[in-house]
Amino acid sequence: MIVLGCYVAAINAVNPRTFNPAKDGEIQATAVDGPEDLWLAYKIYNSSPADVSIDMDDEGLFNALVSCYIQCT
Repeated sequence: MIVLGCYVAAINAVNPRTFNPAKDGEIQATAVDGPEDLWLAYKIYNSSPADVSIDMDDEGLFNALVSCYIQCT
């Protein structure tokens, strides 16, 4: 199972970004034509699904927080 978390804000930092249990990695992308930043974090499980919580602070306008999981059978 792969758990994905995506954090978006119209500023240059989103702190804190939480992922519990701890994420395996994170990728950051910055918009070409503006200050928007996006972070994509992931956690890979080799066993049964687990409870995961993903959160971020309210950083003003244009925030987004999305999470999902992919389970291959």
